Amino acid sequence: TGSACTNDNDKLEIISMPTQVQQSSFIVLLKILTTILTTKNQSEKEIKMKLKDSFLAMERLVSLIAYFTILLDLDNNHNHLKSQSLPSKEDIQSTYAILCQLVSLATAACKNSEQNKVAFVRVLRNQYSTLTTFIPNYYENLKGKSTIGLISFTLFMIFKYYDSRNNNIEKSHDAADNDNKRKEKAMLLSLMKQYCELITVLCRFDDFRSSPPDAATAAQTDSSYGGVSSAHDHVLEFHRHGVAQTLYNITLLSLHLDHNNNTEGDDDYDDSFGLAAAVLSATRVMAINDEIVQGLVAVGVLKCVKLALDMGLSHDDDDDENKKGDGLEKMLDKSSINTDNTGSDDDDNHDMCNNNNDNSTTTVQSKDTKNNNSTESKIKSQKKQLTAAVIGLIRNLCGNDEIKTTLCLGSAPATNNESTSGSLPSALPSILKAMHEYKNNATIQEHGCGSLAAMALRKPSNAARIVHDNGASAILTAMKLFPNNVLVQRQGALAIRNIVSRLVANTSSFESERITT
Repeated sequence: TGSACTNDNDKLEIISMPTQVQQSSFIVLLKILTTILTTKNQSEKEIKMKLKDSFLAMERLVSLIAYFTILLDLDNNHNHLKSQSLPSKEDIQSTYAILCQLVSLATAACKNSEQNKVAFVRVLRNQYSTLTTFIPNYYENLKGKSTIGLISFTLFMIFKYYDSRNNNIEKSHDAADNDNKRKEKAMLLSLMKQYCELITVLCRFDDFRSSPPDAATAAQTDSSYGGVSSAHDHVLEFHRHGVAQTLYNITLLSLHLDHNNNTEGDDDYDDSFGLAAAVLSATRVMAINDEIVQGLVAVGVLKCVKLALDMGLSHDDDDDENKKGDGLEKMLDKSSINTDNTGSDDDDNHDMCNNNNDNSTTTVQSKDTKNNNSTESKIKSQKKQLTAAVIGLIRNLCGNDEIKTTLCLGSAPATNNESTSGSLPSALPSILKAMHEYKNNATIQEHGCGSLAAMALRKPSNAARIVHDNGASAILTAMKLFPNNVLVQRQGALAIRNIVSRLVANTSSFESERITT
């Protein structure tokens, strides 16, 4: 994939850009590896996990991530490249694609495998001497640290680079130049999304196998962790590297992409939902203790909650998932449509046979309709993921008593002595609206019930507000719709317990509590 030359001090001097053939071949190989390690259904999970346990290339993977990050030249310094000329636009686009695939491969290799997560994170700490040829000067502060430092710093650099490019580059009269800029922006957004998904995987325990991986395989990598989850330590290390501020900046970026003169079908518009869902999921797994939660609030994450919920719930009237359960109404609607059609099937076939031009036009329109439907389906799916991510974040933020009251009841306008301006609206109506509109989504129902359970805990005023806004009905509906889903049932039962116990035990204290109606 190229080469690097070093001086006597083992510092990076120059590296070469891979050829187009090498780049194309590498992308194909990475896609194959990612597909091999990605579990698509339960039937293939066992064999996929065995393949993951045999994946021993973490050092090479981290080396390549660092190598292609340098080739992106996010610091706008081309001194490390062998070629005297700047890399071509095709080289830059290929580098983006390769780096996206590398991070995607890392995510696939680490998901559901505690052994691989630990091995991936420890590469820089334990094998730094073998990676010096890939580490430029601005990465030298990572010596002796884990791969988490590399991820945090790279994500910060990608956002910073996107922000500078987005603010400083004016639209050109050259259509080809504008197209290249659009592609670069799309790749940067995709790259940020991939890094956020990797952070989510590294900071969440998801290896529930009853038996550990083969001891002989595990011995070949530095991946021992005493049989417990490494997620907590990974979160703390990401927090020490200041990733919270970067995640907040990316959240703001993703939530405002579709407001900057974009329309549906534009890449920025389409990517905004997926990126928002990914970064909010990463933020959610970070919110594991009160210190981190307060840190997230300090950088402004509460300001994003309402905006993200509205973004996930903004859809046309015919996108309401409640209609999925209205089978009779759908049948009646279809029946009325067929009745209104005065022509028979035979007449339609006769007309199609005798109108080739119309048939051609219909075919083109059909293809356009399929493309539009595909785009709309993708956006709907991403909006659903975004809604689940933001309600999951709210659920974790509600671990703090003061913050959960703000989320449930809203906050009053700030005074002159306070650092924040304006007021924060209650997130409760949007949570209940999401539970109503996405009734068939178990994850949203679980997080919704979990958020209501956390809000009601130790807070009679919050419990009263939830009941006042028909939250009890939403909880019971979720439990009825998913009678065999343990997670929904557990969170629903906790919500009922917390609401009932606070209201029964504190009926005389409501007057002293602030209840916003």
